[in-house]
Amino acid sequence: MGNIISYIEQYAAVGFDEMEFREADSLILSQVAYFVLDDYVSKRHRFNITLREIAALSDVRITENTTLPNDNKILLNAVGQSERFGNLTLACYSTRTEEDRELQFAAVTFRIHPQLHYIAFRGTDITLVGWKEDFNLSFSKNIPSQLCAAQYLKKTARFLRGTLLVGGHSKGGNLAVYAAMHAPHGIQKRITHIYNHDGPGFPPEVFESKAYKSIQSRICKTVPHSAIVGLLFADREPHTVIASKHFALLQHSPFTWEIKENDFVRLQKVNMFSRFTNRTLHNWLAQMSTESRKTFVDTFYDILKATNATTYPELLASLKDGFAPMREKLKTLDPETRTMMQKALRALVKSGSAQIKLLIKKGENF
Repeated sequence: MGNIISYIEQYAAVGFDEMEFREADSLILSQVAYFVLDDYVSKRHRFNITLREIAALSDVRITENTTLPNDNKILLNAVGQSERFGNLTLACYSTRTEEDRELQFAAVTFRIHPQLHYIAFRGTDITLVGWKEDFNLSFSKNIPSQLCAAQYLKKTARFLRGTLLVGGHSKGGNLAVYAAMHAPHGIQKRITHIYNHDGPGFPPEVFESKAYKSIQSRICKTVPHSAIVGLLFADREPHTVIASKHFALLQHSPFTWEIKENDFVRLQKVNMFSRFTNRTLHNWLAQMSTESRKTFVDTFYDILKATNATTYPELLASLKDGFAPMREKLKTLDPETRTMMQKALRALVKSGSAQIKLLIKKGENF
């Protein structure tokens, strides 16, 4: 089985006029949205640079500060050499990271042809504040990047003609759904597909809302068969399961998703690991009040910040020298917060144990 790289190579000479836009194309453009394009793509509506021209720049900065730098370098070279992707033009590049607001957002728009555009929202990048914003989904109805996504779609779509496709990977998929839900009617009716690739869901009341139901039939949600991220807060959300070459959280990488010819390799359901993990997390969160979730997330983030790291690579590097800064931060917690954290962690272990007993009782295994 192949993946998005082999798909690009196999259909390099097949334009979108010969083979219509497919889910695999969406996953590829969602991954391209992680590229650092500040110096090259217009922040306005000037579609004056192609993916081929970006690849020809040979600027290592475009991919080196991403979560999967080596894979993204290969992806950039592949799309640059492809007729299908190389001729796509980009514009409307927007990126914002604000630690005080706990905001991490980025988006870019691809012109497939004058009457068809793909608006891609970036998922979580390498910044710790990006992680923190993800964690905030556990207790917040609206995170800052969702509001930015809605504003971006509204502002950008006014200057685009024809049909709109929106999508993203991970948090980017969640942002795509949120933005489409809150788009003005005139813009919303031009959206034919909303691609959510392994992105988390929403609070239960969102799935019952008129706004969500108005776009539900256009949502194309895909998750790998060991999905964790994509099934968080998403037990009411229909989805398609895709085979992956790896296991557990490694499946979150789009490069691991299996493709045969021009389509994903689809499975009937997620595996036992996914069901176990998501039931454990769901039951754990259900036991915690909104305020307890917030306190837990804020405290955990403060402990990580004690390392003075601002990115995931910096955090890993700091941990090589030991956990002393984090231990010192733990000592400063007030008794009430320390007790709450201990109770929360015990509840997580208890939830996991209960799920294991249930699996044994049913005679199931991983």
